[in-house]
Amino acid sequence: MHFDLDQRTASLSVGEFADFTPGPRDAPGGPTGLWRAQLGTHWHHQLRDHAAADHPGARFEVPVTGKIFHHGWLLTLTGRIDQILPAPAPAAAAAAPAAPPAVTLREIKTVTRPLPADESELRADYPAYFIQIAAYVELLRTAATVRGELHFVEIASGLAQTIALSPADENRFRAQLERVTEFLDHRHRARERLRHLRFRPPVPAPRPGQETTQAGLAAALAAHPVVFFEAPTGFGKTGALLHLALDRLRAGRFDRVLYLTGKATGQLQVMRTLHAMTAPPAADVAQSGQSASGPERPHPPPPAADAAQRPLSGRDLPVFDSQYPGGRRPAGPPPGAEAPQSKIENLQDRTPA
Repeated sequence: MHFDLDQRTASLSVGEFADFTPGPRDAPGGPTGLWRAQLGTHWHHQLRDHAAADHPGARFEVPVTGKIFHHGWLLTLTGRIDQILPAPAPAAAAAAPAAPPAVTLREIKTVTRPLPADESELRADYPAYFIQIAAYVELLRTAATVRGELHFVEIASGLAQTIALSPADENRFRAQLERVTEFLDHRHRARERLRHLRFRPPVPAPRPGQETTQAGLAAALAAHPVVFFEAPTGFGKTGALLHLALDRLRAGRFDRVLYLTGKATGQLQVMRTLHAMTAPPAADVAQSGQSASGPERPHPPPPAADAAQRPLSGRDLPVFDSQYPGGRRPAGPPPGAEAPQSKIENLQDRTPA
């Protein structure tokens, strides 16, 4: 399904419309494979030959496109109906009919269950098939008087059963319209909420090395669908990526963000950073373990009057470095050390080793 929330339009195939359901669902059961497809094609050809002989002027595999306006949404449905059979000619001696004869729209469906079967069972087992033929009838109703029918074929034996479209089936079609437009309304409301999404940068001011991160990520994603972002630990990757994602989410570039982490600790870090960026201002004061420079570093202890009483941190500890006598480098950054730098590249351009 493709939809435009601003224009309130959606386009989808008739089959997709008939099968549509919001949320996850079970995969269809039953055997599949090449043999099933070949048998289905065989029965379609057999029935096409019979229909051509019995109904001169019949048309097959006819493309159908139409528009349906419902609850403020304009839906464009496209499909290909198996058979369109012309209306039978009235007998010359017969009285004038009360209604003009109808064109028959026929969909052929191969099934593995034994036929014939009770119609209520077929409607319960294959509801999408009845919605599909009802949709074709609705799309072509303005062009002529039409009726619909489903022609079930037992795929192993070729036994067939025809069921005419009923008012109950047309009610299924209308209920499906409600389901699709309700989904679109939900997406529209969600998008409107995202337009008012409020968040703050992960840090009040960019840290050294972060000055061009946002612009670099945005430019890379605009040119490539997959981007690899590499930066040292503590650089602020989590905040940078969340900031970019929230900005694009608010702009309507997409409506969902999936953030994957390799460890549970990474999940906690993402949630803490996200909460710090989106929490109302009053909640910021209550944040614990967050520094003014960003959510990724623990809050430093208050300054002590005597440096000897101040708890040791990692910056106070000597660092092993082979360039110094005994392998011990004095505390603090090494001479000439530069700010950590990030690396952004197109993942598709990386040549495997």
